[in-house]
Amino acid sequence: MTQAHQDGGGPAYRKQLLILKNFLESFSFISMKPNNEILKVSNGSISAYQVLAEEGQQYAIYLERGNAPEIELTIPDGNYAAVWLNTLTGKEERSEEVVSTGGKARIKYQGSFEDLVIGLKIK
Repeated sequence: MTQAHQDGGGPAYRKQLLILKNFLESFSFISMKPNNEILKVSNGSISAYQVLAEEGQQYAIYLERGNAPEIELTIPDGNYAAVWLNTLTGKEERSEEVVSTGGKARIKYQGSFEDLVIGLKIK
Protein backbone atom coordinates (compact mmCIF):
# COMPACT_ATOMS: atom_id res chain seq x y z
CA MET A 1 0.00 0.00 0.00
CA THR A 2 1.17 3.52 -0.75
CA GLN A 3 -0.17 6.92 0.18
CA ALA A 4 -1.29 7.41 -3.44
CA HIS A 5 -3.02 4.02 -3.56
CA GLN A 6 -4.61 3.20 -0.21
CA ASP A 7 -6.24 0.11 -1.73
CA GLY A 8 -2.83 -1.39 -2.54
CA GLY A 9 -3.14 -1.12 -6.32
CA GLY A 10 -3.13 1.39 -9.09
CA PRO A 11 -5.17 1.61 -12.28
CA ALA A 12 -3.34 -1.27 -14.00
CA TYR A 13 -4.01 -3.59 -11.07
CA ARG A 14 -7.67 -2.64 -10.91
CA LYS A 15 -7.97 -3.24 -14.67
CA GLN A 16 -6.51 -6.71 -14.23
CA LEU A 17 -8.96 -7.46 -11.40
CA LEU A 18 -11.85 -6.35 -13.63
CA ILE A 19 -10.64 -8.65 -16.42
CA LEU A 20 -10.51 -11.58 -13.98
CA LYS A 21 -13.92 -10.69 -12.52
CA ASN A 22 -15.50 -10.63 -15.99
CA PHE A 23 -13.81 -13.92 -16.86
CA LEU A 24 -15.16 -15.65 -13.73
CA GLU A 25 -18.63 -14.21 -14.27
CA SER A 26 -18.75 -15.95 -17.67
CA PHE A 27 -19.06 -19.27 -15.78
CA SER A 28 -21.74 -20.85 -13.63
CA PHE A 29 -19.27 -20.27 -10.80
CA ILE A 30 -21.39 -21.73 -7.98
CA SER A 31 -21.14 -25.20 -9.61
CA MET A 32 -17.33 -25.18 -9.70
CA LYS A 33 -14.72 -26.34 -7.21
CA PRO A 34 -10.90 -26.34 -7.08
CA ASN A 35 -9.33 -29.27 -8.93
CA ASN A 36 -5.65 -28.73 -9.75
CA GLU A 37 -5.16 -32.50 -10.11
CA ILE A 38 -6.63 -32.51 -13.64
CA LEU A 39 -3.75 -30.40 -15.06
CA LYS A 40 -0.28 -31.68 -15.90
CA VAL A 41 2.46 -29.69 -17.66
CA SER A 42 4.23 -32.09 -20.02
CA ASN A 43 6.55 -29.64 -21.84
CA GLY A 44 7.62 -26.05 -21.32
CA SER A 45 7.06 -24.38 -17.98
CA ILE A 46 4.46 -22.72 -15.77
CA SER A 47 5.30 -21.11 -12.41
CA ALA A 48 1.87 -21.72 -10.87
CA TYR A 49 -1.67 -22.61 -11.84
CA GLN A 50 -5.16 -22.91 -10.41
CA VAL A 51 -8.12 -24.84 -11.81
CA LEU A 52 -11.80 -24.44 -11.00
CA ALA A 53 -13.92 -27.21 -12.46
CA GLU A 54 -17.41 -28.49 -12.92
CA GLU A 55 -16.40 -31.89 -14.23
CA GLY A 56 -17.37 -32.51 -17.83
CA GLN A 57 -18.98 -29.08 -18.19
CA GLN A 58 -16.70 -26.10 -17.57
CA TYR A 59 -13.16 -25.31 -16.46
CA ALA A 60 -11.52 -22.02 -15.49
CA ILE A 61 -7.74 -22.32 -15.60
CA TYR A 62 -5.30 -19.64 -14.39
CA LEU A 63 -1.67 -19.87 -15.55
CA GLU A 64 1.12 -17.74 -14.08
CA ARG A 65 4.42 -17.03 -15.85
CA GLY A 66 4.95 -19.66 -18.48
CA ASN A 67 7.07 -20.49 -21.47
CA ALA A 68 5.68 -22.65 -24.30
CA PRO A 69 3.75 -25.03 -22.04
CA GLU A 70 2.06 -28.13 -23.33
CA ILE A 71 -0.75 -28.99 -20.94
CA GLU A 72 -2.50 -32.30 -20.51
CA LEU A 73 -5.98 -32.15 -19.00
CA THR A 74 -7.70 -35.16 -17.50
CA ILE A 75 -11.30 -34.41 -18.45
CA PRO A 76 -14.27 -36.46 -19.70
CA ASP A 77 -14.45 -37.21 -23.41
CA GLY A 78 -16.10 -34.56 -25.53
CA ASN A 79 -15.65 -31.42 -27.58
CA TYR A 80 -14.86 -28.26 -25.64
CA ALA A 81 -14.68 -24.62 -26.67
CA ALA A 82 -11.51 -23.01 -25.30
CA VAL A 83 -10.71 -19.31 -25.02
CA TRP A 84 -7.27 -18.06 -23.96
CA LEU A 85 -7.30 -14.59 -22.37
CA ASN A 86 -4.37 -12.35 -21.39
CA THR A 87 -5.30 -11.04 -17.94
CA LEU A 88 -2.92 -8.08 -18.16
CA THR A 89 -4.43 -6.64 -21.34
CA GLY A 90 -7.84 -8.30 -21.60
CA LYS A 91 -6.91 -9.45 -25.10
CA GLU A 92 -8.22 -12.79 -26.33
CA GLU A 93 -5.06 -14.63 -27.36
CA ARG A 94 -6.96 -17.31 -29.25
CA SER A 95 -9.99 -19.57 -29.29
CA GLU A 96 -10.04 -23.17 -30.37
CA GLU A 97 -11.89 -26.45 -30.12
CA VAL A 98 -10.33 -28.94 -27.72
CA VAL A 99 -11.19 -32.62 -28.08
CA SER A 100 -10.83 -34.99 -25.15
CA THR A 101 -10.53 -38.69 -26.01
CA GLY A 102 -9.70 -41.44 -23.58
CA GLY A 103 -10.16 -38.92 -20.76
CA LYS A 104 -7.25 -36.74 -21.94
CA ALA A 105 -6.97 -33.47 -23.85
CA ARG A 106 -3.83 -31.56 -24.84
CA ILE A 107 -3.48 -27.82 -25.29
CA LYS A 108 -0.36 -25.87 -26.10
CA TYR A 109 0.72 -22.23 -25.94
CA GLN A 110 3.48 -20.91 -28.21
CA GLY A 111 5.77 -18.36 -26.58
CA SER A 112 5.99 -16.90 -23.10
CA PHE A 113 3.42 -15.11 -20.95
CA GLU A 114 2.97 -13.41 -17.60
CA ASP A 115 -0.66 -14.25 -16.75
CA LEU A 116 -3.23 -16.17 -18.80
CA VAL A 117 -6.61 -17.71 -18.16
CA ILE A 118 -8.26 -20.42 -20.20
CA GLY A 119 -12.00 -20.89 -20.27
CA LEU A 120 -12.99 -24.38 -21.33
CA LYS A 121 -16.68 -25.25 -21.81
CA ILE A 122 -18.39 -28.34 -23.21
CA LYS A 123 -19.94 -27.80 -26.65
